[in-house]
Amino acid sequence: MLFELNKIPEEYESIYKELIKDPWIQNKVERNKRMEEKLRYVSKYIPEVMNGGYKVLDIGTGPGEFLEVIRSFNCQAVGINPPENHRWYDILESDLTKIHEDRIKKYNVFSKINILRQKLDALTFDMYDCIMNGNKELEKMKFNIINCQDAINLILIKHYDLNFTIDNYKNKNTFGKWIINDDFNNCINKIISFFDRILMPNGAIVIVALASSNDKKYSKTITNVARNFGYKVELCENNNVHKLRKI
Repeated sequence: MLFELNKIPEEYESIYKELIKDPWIQNKVERNKRMEEKLRYVSKYIPEVMNGGYKVLDIGTGPGEFLEVIRSFNCQAVGINPPENHRWYDILESDLTKIHEDRIKKYNVFSKINILRQKLDALTFDMYDCIMNGNKELEKMKFNIINCQDAINLILIKHYDLNFTIDNYKNKNTFGKWIINDDFNNCINKIISFFDRILMPNGAIVIVALASSNDKKYSKTITNVARNFGYKVELCENNNVHKLRKI
């Protein structure tokens, strides 16, 4: 399937040219690779959208490749990105904070350019605030699918101990750990409750978390809360991928 790139808006041409010189950006946003990954993800976890006619919300949409894939199946796709002042990396040690601050700024600018370039529908919200306090704009919308791929950890960052230093940052096998307590359980309740308000009957929620050292406890919390809301746990993969069906 071919996903053509539109022309970069003139006012962003010089900025884009500078961004794409960065090796990290080149690797992070390598388009063919990302489009293939999103296609595989859709076919594996939400193949129903391939029949068209679905309305899909993507939380943490980044440059929007997932939105492009969803749109290619004649579905309506809406993305949400966090505000630019969302500084999750402040919890890291100072050297790592500097690394991530530079990278996230570049990634955010690249994401903005690609969303404009491809004419994608993306909103800016602090999802933690939406979940905790509600959001009237989002709650007026209704979706068949809510997708939250690799964003749950950043939404609940105060409940996710990255425990990163410069040394173990380089170790790809180093995972964070969920802080499972009553407040965490309350947050998961709030998440499912908020999603439930914007999800159509028989709709599905897909939540993909980063790997963690105690993901069994995390998974148990997710599945227990979902069942308490009357949802069917349609998929639980490796304790960090959950598909929940509203019934």
